[in-house]
Amino acid sequence: MRALGLLVLLGCFSGAPSEVNGPARCSRPPGVPDVTGCALIAGTVTSTRGDPLDGIEGSIRPGATCPCGGVTLQVDERGLFSATVYRQGGVADSALVTVVVQATAPRYPRHVTGAPYFDTASVLLRFAAVGAAPEPRDVRLRIPLP
Repeated sequence: MRALGLLVLLGCFSGAPSEVNGPARCSRPPGVPDVTGCALIAGTVTSTRGDPLDGIEGSIRPGATCPCGGVTLQVDERGLFSATVYRQGGVADSALVTVVVQATAPRYPRHVTGAPYFDTASVLLRFAAVGAAPEPRDVRLRIPLP
């Protein structure tokens, strides 16, 4: 439950990928006093032809060096997503996370095993301190649909 307070999904883009929704300055979420910084991560999910994909499920999974929890991503109908990752304690100014997206809508074909098509990316997040402006980290994911 504590991890849910550490990562807050802020929603999708309001326009082009450079227009990330997120805090102008890092602040502590209500009820989580030991947050020491935040990082913004945003991106797109497309087919290998570059077409935006909707009906996509996604998540951010923290690596061993990330004092943070995981979050579910909301990918909009234009294939865009945006989230804020909060660092709890620690002094590291960067940490590795993995972004995972899967084509889960019924219209997408499945592998022989029944698993959805997917893509992943390892992303080095740079955390801004509480009160500082975080710099968005852009991620481009492509799902190879047949």
